[in-house]
Amino acid sequence: MHDIDITDLDLNLLRVLHVLLEERSVSRAAERLHLSQSATSHALSRLRRYFDDPLLTRTAGGMQPTSRAEFLAPALARALNEIASMTGPESFVPERAEGLLRITVLPIAAMVLVPRLFERLGIVAPHLRIDCRQWTADTLDQIETGRIDLAIGTRVQSEREGICVEPLFTDRYVCVMRRGHPAASRPLTQAEFEKWPHLYGDSAIPQIGPINTVMETLGVRRSSLYSTQHLLTAHLAVERTDMIITVARTVAEFFARSADVVLRDPPVEVGELPLYLVWHPRTMANPLHEWFRDMLHGLAETRPSA
Repeated sequence: MHDIDITDLDLNLLRVLHVLLEERSVSRAAERLHLSQSATSHALSRLRRYFDDPLLTRTAGGMQPTSRAEFLAPALARALNEIASMTGPESFVPERAEGLLRITVLPIAAMVLVPRLFERLGIVAPHLRIDCRQWTADTLDQIETGRIDLAIGTRVQSEREGICVEPLFTDRYVCVMRRGHPAASRPLTQAEFEKWPHLYGDSAIPQIGPINTVMETLGVRRSSLYSTQHLLTAHLAVERTDMIITVARTVAEFFARSADVVLRDPPVEVGELPLYLVWHPRTMANPLHEWFRDMLHGLAETRPSA
């Protein structure tokens, strides 16, 4: 590998590299950069010469970064954010904000915050683009490499050295059953809770479904033949059976708006479910990111009470 003389390196090429590493596609990168595909391909060729490395290689699964590119990605994203902070306007004006923010959220946050977020942004920052996706097992890796700008998850999910985490809002657990359920007409006792079958709302990510462990620790027995990772449709099964499902209240209230079900407090104290904002320190002083995090806090504070 030869030494790189940064005096010959066009900073605009670094932005192209950053977007190429995020999109892993010349055509998608060209669209984001408002360049032609040929211009983007030419820029990639120049970058390969500068770094004496292919940077991105074609595979059956699409373009993949080389080990050299993966090493560069975090520092590159951090450097570009710092340059943007130094050269940007002194005051941030949401109405003029442009670009793309990529966020990853749990279903709970998607239900309670995302619709109101989109509504608010349409008023105060109409040119800002948002790509909202579901939390996955590699979300923290994507935050580290700059492919995700911000996430909303649990504390257990978010614990990693070098990642910023701060409380956003807290939810509580409730039990959901069909309106005509024999146990629905009175407060739910532990005996009734243990008598009826349960639907387990198991997450694809075990850390965000702690309710099973809590119940076992408290000595509460639950019988179940069925579990589902499709939490957004679980209430339709509960509505048609005598099963009980225990979920966060935000999810339960969504169920109650979509099916003929009732909510009851669990027969034992099962604790709360706190959710957190998660981001990388490189965006700490970025005016757009600061403003966006403040907006999410404001939406969380004014969310409908559970």
